[in-house]
Amino acid sequence: MIDFYLPSNKFFGMKSLLLPIALFCGFSGHTAYACSIEPPLPMTAEEKAAEKVRIKQEFIDHAKSAQAILHVKVITSSGENISHALFEIRQVYKGKARKGSALKLRTIGWSLCGAGGVKRRQQGIIILSASEPRLFNGFLWSGDIEILQQEGILPAKLPK
Repeated sequence: MIDFYLPSNKFFGMKSLLLPIALFCGFSGHTAYACSIEPPLPMTAEEKAAEKVRIKQEFIDHAKSAQAILHVKVITSSGENISHALFEIRQVYKGKARKGSALKLRTIGWSLCGAGGVKRRQQGIIILSASEPRLFNGFLWSGDIEILQQEGILPAKLPK
């Protein structure tokens, strides 16, 4: 014979709270975006070297096909997540932009895994891609600048 038990009122009452608690936890706070980087596949030393060369070449090709490469200074800070900021063009290395003009770019906050927001007075070199010319995709770091200088895309000596 199979016994069948009904849950007690106490247990049933707690069980009925699970859905509202789960909904509250799921919708409270900031929206979290998945930014996990896939773990790299195991590679031999030769494969790692070839991958490094491939990534460098993709970066060079991206810079060569870019709509503009500019040295900019941030005029207005961007807000959290997706917003816009004004940049002053300090130097034009590639493209048809005019030195001294203002440029409004869309910024993506850190929580969205983008380049991050910007604060007033920050400055650096940026690449505006041909596919998304109004997207701030972060300032180039010194290693990127060195690569572009070696390729002749940026001058060997940059003004300060």
